[in-house]
Amino acid sequence: MAERKRILSSHSKEIVYNVSKFFESQIQQPTATPVKAFTERTAEATLVSKATIRRVRREKNEKGRLFHQKGRKQKIHEFYTVRRQLPTIDRLYESIKCDINFPGSKSLLLKIVKELGFKWKRSQTKRKVLIEKDAIVEKRIKYLHRIKDYREKDMNLVYIDETWIDTAYTAKKCWQHEDECFRTSKPRTTSYHRSWGGKFGFVPNALLIYKAKSCTGDYHHEMNGENLKKWFTEKLLCSLPEKSVIIMDNASYYSVQFNKCPTTNTKKADIQAWLRSHKIQFDNKLLHPQLLALAKASKQTPKYVIDNIARERGHDI
Repeated sequence: MAERKRILSSHSKEIVYNVSKFFESQIQQPTATPVKAFTERTAEATLVSKATIRRVRREKNEKGRLFHQKGRKQKIHEFYTVRRQLPTIDRLYESIKCDINFPGSKSLLLKIVKELGFKWKRSQTKRKVLIEKDAIVEKRIKYLHRIKDYREKDMNLVYIDETWIDTAYTAKKCWQHEDECFRTSKPRTTSYHRSWGGKFGFVPNALLIYKAKSCTGDYHHEMNGENLKKWFTEKLLCSLPEKSVIIMDNASYYSVQFNKCPTTNTKKADIQAWLRSHKIQFDNKLLHPQLLALAKASKQTPKYVIDNIARERGHDI
């Protein structure tokens, strides 16, 4: 009967490997002595087969080449920090096959990854593993090229954003004496909407200050497309030099669209009206999902209200 293959724990493998390395170091002339000499001595000392010893040494050497090369980060960490991708076994296997000509199988790689203490499990928070899509990276590259071009043309760059300040801070607890009673007031949040120009500092007469409602305390709830449009046209644009470049994020009140493409929440009659306005023929008998699919198939590049207003005044967004 064939001898059953012995399964060793990670700790036992480490002991077998260290014993074999010790006996190997005792050989004064390794080129003149067969390799099996220290393998046999290791087998006698650890009571494992020579085949198991060779397998342990092979796995240890492959694992060392894979994860412990001097001056290189661990491959798994490289996926997070450099490639911005999830290090699945398939991706990791293809990478090390190309980089170090890894001779093992995917199952061996999976075993090595687990022995190193890695576990494939649900992230505790979404921010713990932030992976950017290629489309987002491409948009950032495009943005940086445009900014570089604007700066080379010596154009005036204006950044707009919001911030807030609490005029009264509420403390839940404080040191109190039994003879005294301290009361803390409710927080009053004041929000600022301000622009800053690269050349001329803050844009004059473009400051917007308003008090956030006490029910929310969040300034984002107070700003909407109409309020933003009013501030944008009546304050900001009136104070900008000609041919300025306005830089902003994609907050919802910045991104109000002209004749926005219908969504699942759009009523059937409104979808039909949208299709007519875009001169798209349809059968009146079509149901809501069919009309929505027809609208999405004809979806055009979004056109934003703020962008249009700025370009009419000679500015770029």
